[in-house]
Amino acid sequence: MRIAMTSYPSFGGSASVAASLAEALDARGHRVRFVATEVPPTHRLPSSVPFDRVDVPGYSLFGDGFYTVALADKLADVARADGIDIIHVHYALPHAVSAYLAKQMLGPAGPSVVVTMHGTDVTRIGAEPAYRDALRFAVLAADARSVPSHYLAGAARRRFDLPREVDIDVIANFVDCEALQPKDDAERARSARELAGAARGQRVLCHVSNFRRVKRAPDVVRVFAAVRQRGRDARLLMVGDGPEHDAARTLARELGVDEHVTWTGSVGDVQRYLYASDLFLLTSEEESFGLAALEALASGVPVVATDVGGVSEVVAHDKTGLLVPLGDIEAMTRAVERLLGDDAKRANFAAAAHRDAERRFCLPLRVAEYEAMYERVLAGKRHRAHAL
Repeated sequence: MRIAMTSYPSFGGSASVAASLAEALDARGHRVRFVATEVPPTHRLPSSVPFDRVDVPGYSLFGDGFYTVALADKLADVARADGIDIIHVHYALPHAVSAYLAKQMLGPAGPSVVVTMHGTDVTRIGAEPAYRDALRFAVLAADARSVPSHYLAGAARRRFDLPREVDIDVIANFVDCEALQPKDDAERARSARELAGAARGQRVLCHVSNFRRVKRAPDVVRVFAAVRQRGRDARLLMVGDGPEHDAARTLARELGVDEHVTWTGSVGDVQRYLYASDLFLLTSEEESFGLAALEALASGVPVVATDVGGVSEVVAHDKTGLLVPLGDIEAMTRAVERLLGDDAKRANFAAAAHRDAERRFCLPLRVAEYEAMYERVLAGKRHRAHAL
C-alpha cells in the first residue's frame, strides 16, 4: 500500500501520532511518504520514509502565503509521482480541505482520503463559524474518518452535524510499549538528579505539553507551590514550550518556587524526563485523548489529571492515576499528596499503569486498526469501480 501522511510539524499529539504511524507502516512493508512543512520535532523519520517539504511562498500583498493551496498542490504532485493509494491527513483544519482539493485535481483514479481529527480541530477551531461549513464538507467528502476517543467521536458528530450513516472509526492513540519500559528505583533516581536536579529523597513531578492556553500550565505551578507549601520536598519538570510558558514561569517566581522548577523548552526525547518522574500532572481544560498522559503511564508513571474529554478513556481512576474536577487546585493538590505520601500505593499505580498501557495501547494493535481502515476504503473504491 502506498500512503502519503500529512500533519503539522508541532510539538503535540497529532504530529507525534502521524510520524509514529508513518514509521510503523513503513516497518510493516508499506510505502509511506511524509508531506509537511517540517518533520515533527519529536521524531526522526527513517531514511526509507521520504520527506516531501511543503513550501508556502509569501506574497507581500496578502501576508504569509496560502498553506492550504500549497499543501493540496504538493499532495497531488506526490500522489501523481508515486501512485499513492491513500492520503492520510492528521488534524482536519485545513488538511481535510487540502486533501479534497488534491483528490479532485487527480480525478477518479486518484487516491482515497482518510482524515484523522485530533481534538481542537473539532471542538475549538473547527467550531468557528468562518470555517465550520467548509470543514464539514471536507470531512464528509473524505473516504474515512477517525478519532482517538469515543468522546471526540461524539463531539465531531454533534459539531459537524454528521448523518448517522457516516462512520467514524475510533482508533486510540498508541505508544511503543517496547521502548517505554519502566525504570527501576536506582535508574529513576539517577535520572531525577541529572535532569531535574533532584536531591536524594526528593520526588519529581512532571508536566509535558505545548503550553497552549487549553493546557492550563499555570495550574501545574499552583499545584506544585501548594504541595511544597504543605511541607512536601519535591521538584517540578516543565517539559515543552508555547504561548503560556512565560505566564507559567512568571507565576512560579511570584509563588516563590521557580528555583525548584526545571524548564526544559522543546525537547526531542520526552521519555528521558518521564523516566526521571514520580508523578505526571495533566491540568488541561480540554483533551480529546491525552497522549502525554499515556506516554507517562506506559513509562510506569502514575497520572493525576483533570477529568475532561477523553482522559477517563486513558487514565483508570484509582488504578493507574487519579482524576479531579477541572480547575480544582485543592483537589489536585490532595491527589498529589495522597500518592507522594504512600510509596506502596504509588508503586502499585505505576505497575498497573504500565500493564494497562501494554494491554490497550501498544503500537501493533492500533496500526493494525489503521491498516484495516485503509483496506476497507480501498475495497470500497474497487467495488465502485467494478460497478461502473
